[in-house]
Amino acid sequence: MKKGFTLIELMVVIVIIGILAAIAVPKMFGMSAKAKAAEVGPAVGSWSKMEAAYILEKGEAGSFASIGYTPPGGSAGTVASSTTNFNYSDPGSVIALSKWQASSRIALNNCSAGAIWAAAYGTGDTRPIPTLPAVACAALTPNFPSIQ
Repeated sequence: MKKGFTLIELMVVIVIIGILAAIAVPKMFGMSAKAKAAEVGPAVGSWSKMEAAYILEKGEAGSFASIGYTPPGGSAGTVASSTTNFNYSDPGSVIALSKWQASSRIALNNCSAGAIWAAAYGTGDTRPIPTLPAVACAALTPNFPSIQ
């Protein structure tokens, strides 16, 4: 009597592995795009806290340099910087309004390159006002609208 697996048993195992792979691979690609987009949240959160402190102290909005904010991939005092996935910039601030902006350098799933995540802080605001790109991009950063 010979021991081993039959051809049918091996084929069933291969089919099961194929089904699992068909489910897992698309989810994996979606998660990698979400992971790349995740750098936007902490970047805007840091800017938001520094801007809020500056507004409370000075009574006016400040630029990246005046509040001491260093965007990801940049050095102290820079108004624009880049990482592998995003370009960060200070689109200009005036006494009553400060702005923060990140634009994607690469396509992230259904979100095209060049999509812009932005936030603005006015001297009368208690928290920043976020602006999200298209719905396909907003799904990558679901917590962005609740920045503090």
